[in-house]
Amino acid sequence: NFTLVRAPILARLLGSMSLGGMQEVLSGEGLGFSRLKSDFFWYEAYAPNGEAIRKFLRIKEGRTSGSALGLTFDGTLNYLENTIDSKGTIVPISGLNKAVSEIPLIGDILTGGGSGIFAATYTVKGPTKQPTITVNPLAALAPGILRTIFFEGN
Repeated sequence: NFTLVRAPILARLLGSMSLGGMQEVLSGEGLGFSRLKSDFFWYEAYAPNGEAIRKFLRIKEGRTSGSALGLTFDGTLNYLENTIDSKGTIVPISGLNKAVSEIPLIGDILTGGGSGIFAATYTVKGPTKQPTITVNPLAALAPGILRTIFFEGN
């Protein structure tokens, strides 16, 4: 169990989708999550003179969920260039979506084996202080199996 506070990029992402969880993030109380799973790798390399030439965090196959929201994320934070390049899926009201996904057979068909019926794909790219956030609203309307085929492919 943890609470995410002071998350301006997440607040902008939620705002672009007009999600109710945004008030929690913006009010300073934070947004509660009950679970987080992710692989991550820290890369750091230096030139012979001691100057940092690489310094970034690679997050892979991240997932988190709470009562109001679920997220998947995958990307890189470059600390030397102060940039982010990330993509994922945002699942509002993850409790309701989770209930649908757990219905035997039907849940797998509707969610495509994913985290819920109602979701949208997103990208966050650019300078960490003001990245470009793009949300695919059509993905929010597609049943999970169609979203997997048409929107979440590489």
